[in-house]
Amino acid sequence: MNRLFLSLLIPLGLLTATTNAAVEGHMPVLLQLNEPALVPFYLKQKERSTDGTALGQAVRQHAKRLANEQDRLAKRLNDRGVRVTKSFTRVTNALRVRVSPAAIPGLVKLPGVQRVERPRAYSLLAKKSV
Repeated sequence: MNRLFLSLLIPLGLLTATTNAAVEGHMPVLLQLNEPALVPFYLKQKERSTDGTALGQAVRQHAKRLANEQDRLAKRLNDRGVRVTKSFTRVTNALRVRVSPAAIPGLVKLPGVQRVERPRAYSLLAKKSV
């Protein structure tokens, strides 16, 4: 009787519970990459007196380099079973991934990764604002 009952529970909900538990064991982290993001790159080019079409072209080329770098790293991460959830290129050059805590030390050793950090959580200090 118990086996029949369990065999009915597994397809109905037990599998989703174990799947959710496996996902819950993962945590979000940010992989900061070596190349500068678009805004710092733009500001550095402006500092060098690059203007007009040359500036626009340099920023577009850098954006392509960042996209290619992130795509290569995302493929490598996917091969390791790490899921990329978001990519950032404007203010910071980073990938947000979900990973088990045990896998974090191995992420720092990947080529192109500068550092790995937990995303910061912010909360309001006051209930009301003026």
